[in-house]
Amino acid sequence: MVTDAQNPADRDDQAAADQGSFGDSRSPLVSRLRSRLRMEGLRCTPQRLAIYETLCGSSHPTAEELHASVSSRMSMSLATVYNTLDLFSSKGIILRIPSNSGSFRYCGGQRSHMHFQYQGSDRMVDVPLDLGEKIMDSISESVLSEIEERLGVRIDGMDVQFMGTSSSGQEVVDS
Repeated sequence: MVTDAQNPADRDDQAAADQGSFGDSRSPLVSRLRSRLRMEGLRCTPQRLAIYETLCGSSHPTAEELHASVSSRMSMSLATVYNTLDLFSSKGIILRIPSNSGSFRYCGGQRSHMHFQYQGSDRMVDVPLDLGEKIMDSISESVLSEIEERLGVRIDGMDVQFMGTSSSGQEVVDS
């Protein structure tokens, strides 16, 4: 029988919690990630924790932007960042969003939400949650059912992204 003290995943969790500014074991963010990784049968390493915490505190970074931020506080290769982002997005832990430049931006948002992508820019912002909920509520079940029927699929979720320009006429600077 394996006890908690003998469980390798728990040792990873403790190592992650001991990593300086990353992995505060009292953080709801850390607890949520640990639970999710355990549910998926994955280890909670200090690197994974650092990437996730940094992503959740950022506004839709690219892998390179995330790497620059994390590696300023912890030694980590760009390959580790890419591999972790690929793993997290394949497990549904984070969202991978195509951008105008052809690269991907990543979103660690826990609640389903929508994005607005500025045309001619790589800048992306979240649509306010209350407006996103109004949009989702306005999509009728019959339309969703018809999509499923016509395409022979089952809809498990929706990802809505709006695109447009600044209404002020000012050029948008990439963030």
